[in-house]
Amino acid sequence: MVDAWLGEAIRQYLKENRYTQLSISKETGITPDKLSASLNGKRRFTFTEYSLICGALGVNTDKFVQPKKRGDRNEHKGT
Repeated sequence: MVDAWLGEAIRQYLKENRYTQLSISKETGITPDKLSASLNGKRRFTFTEYSLICGALGVNTDKFVQPKKRGDRNEHKGT
């Protein structure tokens, strides 16, 4: 699994705010298959895809990620 934490954070936000994957797919132009795979940690979001999703949700790109520092060995957790 790649970047499963990011997909999980976005998926949880979609659920809490009653967005559907289909509506986000239509709004962003990301195919439903790619969106689903990324939300399930089976593929990585591109930065462009991530930016489009944040734009569709009306949130800043720092909503789901926090900066990492060099040498940070802790697994990254979204907020």
